[in-house]
Amino acid sequence: MTRTNLKQIAYEKIKKNITECVYKPSSFLNEDTLCKELNMSRTPVRDALGRLEQEGLLEILPKKGILVTPFSMKDIDMVYECRILLEPYIIRKYCQDLSENILKQLTMYLEKEQECSTPVCQDTYHWDNEFHQCLIWQCPNDYFKKIYDDMHSQSTRMRVMCGTVSQERIRETIEEHRKILEALKNNNADEAAENMKKHLLRSRDVIYLTFMNSAGFYDE
Repeated sequence: MTRTNLKQIAYEKIKKNITECVYKPSSFLNEDTLCKELNMSRTPVRDALGRLEQEGLLEILPKKGILVTPFSMKDIDMVYECRILLEPYIIRKYCQDLSENILKQLTMYLEKEQECSTPVCQDTYHWDNEFHQCLIWQCPNDYFKKIYDDMHSQSTRMRVMCGTVSQERIRETIEEHRKILEALKNNNADEAAENMKKHLLRSRDVIYLTFMNSAGFYDE
């Protein structure tokens, strides 16, 4: 395997563990431990850590270690301001009369979320992401897609931490996704957009509450 491939594999694996909160916000990572976990030398691991620091997911602190960046109230506000403006707009503008194939994909993602909605299964967050991204990808505007990609990792971490604290929120999310999908199947993009807005507002409010009650994961 080439060094370039090893760097990419290290990057993807460490990033996955950050976004899925295996490495929790405000926790410290150790380079030697990461090398052992990944069965890799320092070179690809250091390259991955540098990339993740540039993305704002890590902070390398001399003589202290590698900090998984916590959230702040400002991060939550910025992410959800973007999502509340962007996602309902894309549904209303570009998700009128979706193809049967896209509707089947969305149905499958929802079914997978339901299957995985247990405290011991983390895959529900993967299917949650797939549901949202499937709708985003109906938009032909590459700038909108880039905005979504730029905030995707932070948004995923927020949802995972919220679900970790409240299993009830996972069940609520599945029902909210179901309402969005039902409106799309009825060719009612306006209703689907409004349901998406309500879903995101509810998610933001629950994350605010989690923020207030989970010392250590967040910055003031």
